Amino acid sequence: MKEYGETAYQVGLLGPIGAAGRVVDRGAAREEVAAKTAEEKRLAQLEQLRQEQDEEARKLAQAKADEERKQTPGYALEVMQKFEDLQAKFGELKALKKPGKDATFEEHDANKQAQE
Repeated sequence: MKEYGETAYQVGLLGPIGAAGRVVDRGAAREEVAAKTAEEKRLAQLEQLRQEQDEEARKLAQAKADEERKQTPGYALEVMQKFEDLQAKFGELKALKKPGKDATFEEHDANKQAQE
């Protein structure tokens, strides 16, 4: 019985040390979680940076391809054809007579449809 009493007394003395140990354990766990969170955040930032760099490289490649295409004779002919088509459309629209102030709704609608 005496041994049980001594053991209980010693355990009672170690109780506060155990509480302090648990505080240290919780602090270590917080640090571990904070470190893991920081690592995940850093990895996410690295992934985002890699995606931005890939997007930038893709845009540069596209711009280079567009510049190379613009240097071809086919592109020049295409632009020239578009210009001539727009000039012809402009001439057609310029030749249209605008409906006067006394024009009916049908005449206004016909004019708008001809412009389209």
